[in-house]
This record gives sequence, C-alpha cells and structure tokens, in this order.
Amino acid sequence: MGIGHSAVVIQNADAATSVRDGDYADTNYGAETQLKAKARSAEFHRRTLIRFDLSNAQTSFDDAILSVTQLTNHANQQIRVFGVTDGNDNWDEHLITFNSATALGLLDSSVAADLGVIDFSPANNGQTVSFASAALTNFLRDGVGDDGLVTLLITSTQTWNIENAVFAAREHGVLGPTLRFTDTDAVSLPIAALMFAPLALLMVSLRIIPVH
Repeated sequence: MGIGHSAVVIQNADAATSVRDGDYADTNYGAETQLKAKARSAEFHRRTLIRFDLSNAQTSFDDAILSVTQLTNHANQQIRVFGVTDGNDNWDEHLITFNSATALGLLDSSVAADLGVIDFSPANNGQTVSFASAALTNFLRDGVGDDGLVTLLITSTQTWNIENAVFAAREHGVLGPTLRFTDTDAVSLPIAALMFAPLALLMVSLRIIPVH
C-alpha cells in the first residue's frame, strides 16, 4: 500500500481558429488572437476549432481539464464543447475556413461527442475558465487517432445570440487553450518508507547507522 502523488501535465493547443459562414465562409481567421462562438442568422454563425497534439502525452490519466481564457464578454454566454470523431484532425489553422471545415466534417456536431458546456459571465472577463467532465476524459482516452491529434469543436448554445462568446487563441501565448491531465498514480511511495524515512535520516545524523 502506498500514498499516490498527483502528476500534472499541461498541454497547449496545437492549433486553434474560428470560422464564419455566409459571405465569410471562405475566409481564414487563423492569425487572429481571439476565438469566438456565436449562433444567429447566416453570416453571423461562428464556431471554433481547437486541436491538441497528444502524440507525446501520457496515455494513462485520471481526469482531464480544458481551460480557456475568457476575454471581453458583455453578456452571459454558454458554449458547448464537442469532440470531433471523424478523424479529420490534420487541418491547418492558417488555411481552414467554414467551407473547408464543413467539407471535412469538422463542424457537424450531430456526429461529434457532446462533452458538456462552459459558462461565461462578464464578471469573469480576463480570467481562466476551466471545464471538466467524464465525457471529456473518456473522449481524450479513446478518441485520439494514431497520429495523436484530437479536435474539439466549440459552438454557442443560444439559438439567437447577439454577442460573441470570446476567448483567447493560442496566439495569446499562455492565455491560449490548454488541457491539464492529472494522474494520482504517477508516483507511489510505500507508507512504511514515508513513515520511517525521517527516523532513518536522524539515525544517520547521530551515526547510529554507519554511512559508507
């Protein structure tokens, strides 16, 4: 029997961008520092794609937490997180558009894994908002392809939304989207070792136990 110590691994987004429909459906927004989600009439729909490269990440973990930095939001917002399951994860954030993402099946939430919702509030502007669910953890355990890439789709839950839900892109550096993995079994020390380690050090210092 031992005492586990949680290991925490932070993974930054590999790519992230928003896309917009209507007259802007062939426009790429990959260089922007903001990510947006909005549901309204044509030309005002905005969705966000976030990709993580987990090829070198630890495969065994207890839970996963998605964190984004909320920017200027003037009203309460709720965004929904989906896990894209079709395997078309090798997209380029500086080339992807609404039309090309649609062709790849990246924007079809009906065939994606519903992972839950994140609530935004004006009171949290400039702060990190974290989201965790069993569905997110399970998707990241089972939904990663052989290339190690995984894509999350972010949409607005409102059917008529005047304001964008706005959060930081990875161009913001440390403010960009991250995944945090925890593994409580990463390091396990026997209880006896923990109990007697201080006593052993004391005995060495008193020369009760010879040091060679």
